[in-house]
Amino acid sequence: MWFGTRSRGADDASLRLYCLPYAGRGSAYYIQWGRVLAPRIDVRPVLLPGRENRIGERSFTQMAALVGSLADAIERDANVPFALFGHSLGALIAFELARTLRRRGARMPLALIASGASSPTVPDPTPHVHASSDAVLLDELRALGGTPDIVFEEAELLALALPIFRADMTVYETYTCADEEPLDLPLHVLGGTRDPRVPRGDLLAWGGLTSGDFSIRMFEGDHYFIHPRERDVLATIVKLLSALG
Repeated sequence: MWFGTRSRGADDASLRLYCLPYAGRGSAYYIQWGRVLAPRIDVRPVLLPGRENRIGERSFTQMAALVGSLADAIERDANVPFALFGHSLGALIAFELARTLRRRGARMPLALIASGASSPTVPDPTPHVHASSDAVLLDELRALGGTPDIVFEEAELLALALPIFRADMTVYETYTCADEEPLDLPLHVLGGTRDPRVPRGDLLAWGGLTSGDFSIRMFEGDHYFIHPRERDVLATIVKLLSALG
């Protein structure tokens, strides 16, 4: 099952929003978004293998395999107009998902909203950690933030979280952006004003990946601004998707 719990009234929505999580996380965070945005927008949290209800499945470690399987699920599910949202790693997955659907000649998203992520055309300057020891990986998980403190305090939770994070970092650190034609759709980018890993210039670089409308919205906060600024982020998403007509 690729998609998390839907909100009451979602069946009446005329637009669906598939939401991709950031590294190490599942779909639960977006369930609240569904409650806020329904019935205007049907939020479909994307549930990746290896976590939550799919804990017994093997996590993906390669971008192409991940988006290929996800594209299969989207093609079966997307019976109404839809858009894509992803934060951090989720933004790169959403981008490659859109390109995979285009190569297949499948139904395309009406828009892509990429949040908290440098353009995939920008080289990653940070050292790779996906093949490092658990200790190094744990340091990276702490440094990134966005993980509840209880995960670090409970050995059982940490034992579950680290393999998921390692798999997601493998997807991220082994991914390269192939040279293809720009997407023909609106591409909107969200960023944090104090994000040390994603400067504004890296956000601007997304503009070369679409021939459609392009915009940047900045929010006060660090890499995980979507949490403290959730109300503003959701208001922005509604405004962007409402403009699609």
